[in-house]
Amino acid sequence: MNSPASAAPSLEFDFQAALARLLRDGALRDSFVRDRAVAIASLGVNSDDGAALAQLDAEALEFQARVLLRKRFVSLRRFLPTTLARLGDRAWPTFAAFARMHWHGSAAQDAAAFCPHLTPGEANVREWRRAEFIVSNRRFSASILGDARAVQVLVRTRAGTREWFGRFGF
Repeated sequence: MNSPASAAPSLEFDFQAALARLLRDGALRDSFVRDRAVAIASLGVNSDDGAALAQLDAEALEFQARVLLRKRFVSLRRFLPTTLARLGDRAWPTFAAFARMHWHGSAAQDAAAFCPHLTPGEANVREWRRAEFIVSNRRFSASILGDARAVQVLVRTRAGTREWFGRFGF
């Protein structure tokens, strides 16, 4: 017997889900500024939630989205300290431009996805490979880095990720 609780879930977004999508999707926020009705229609919300979304202040929405981006940026420091130091004053604006259009579920995923968007030499390859390993399902990785002058070995254990790194002086 079917009850209302066992009915198929609705494909409509509610207000909170739509707001969350607006906050994490820079292209959608751009669309919201250009034409609210089109952006709201693309969210698939009911008319009451659509009316509430239409009342949002676009500047305040963008401000809140940048606050969330900044939190993501701060969490990158754990994974990419050398890379961010290399970028210097350009670190935040470079990440903000990238992250505005790319939302990932964790800081490790952000780190692994951000590095390929940098120009050669900006990303610390050791940090990049570690972030890629953390988000992968692999249990073991060995990489030759820096024109075969270094090797990085990563192993996933029950206690977490272990790393060994060695340089060759030839």
